[in-house]
Amino acid sequence: MNFNFAVDPACPETRRKAFFDALRDPLVRRLANEAAQIAAQLSTDFGQLAETRQAVLLAEATGASVADCLRTRIDDLRSQRTGMKRHIADIERYVTEQRECFRDELRRCSAMLLDGPRKVEDLRVKVRTYEQERAKMVERLREAGLDAEAIQRAGVRPDADDLAEWACEIEAAERDVRIAREFIASGPLFDLSLLNGMRNV
Repeated sequence: MNFNFAVDPACPETRRKAFFDALRDPLVRRLANEAAQIAAQLSTDFGQLAETRQAVLLAEATGASVADCLRTRIDDLRSQRTGMKRHIADIERYVTEQRECFRDELRRCSAMLLDGPRKVEDLRVKVRTYEQERAKMVERLREAGLDAEAIQRAGVRPDADDLAEWACEIEAAERDVRIAREFIASGPLFDLSLLNGMRNV
């Protein structure tokens, strides 16, 4: 398995998931950034001394000059930097490919995140205005000449069944929005099992 194990096909899925989970974790990101800053500061403060010491030991062991050992070290560090840029590009390419693989699911979830909250709010308005709408309907039926008994027979809408249906719809839409958020957040690996609970909308 290569250094950039997250995009290596041989990488165990648990390790790949742990890597991408760590990249998403705000605490891990903050601590990794802090560690990198301290390492950079350490290099700034003591790097010259440490590199000189290491070059002297290497020169003694190989017979090369200290200057040549440092030149080799510089070349190696430049090569590592180039390699790290390649690794980052590989990870970005992997993420892009994953998003492409799950394009339809992402589109569906994005639509849910746009439409779901609007639908929930529309239904909540219906629930809040339930009694008012019933009263308006009764008033219209009275104006049409129906007495209380005729109104009772005709039925007033919305009714308790409508109210129960709206409550179920709100619950289902809120669940769909939550699932859509969780699925998008599970990228770039995207956990398809999350979508099992989402309605086909």
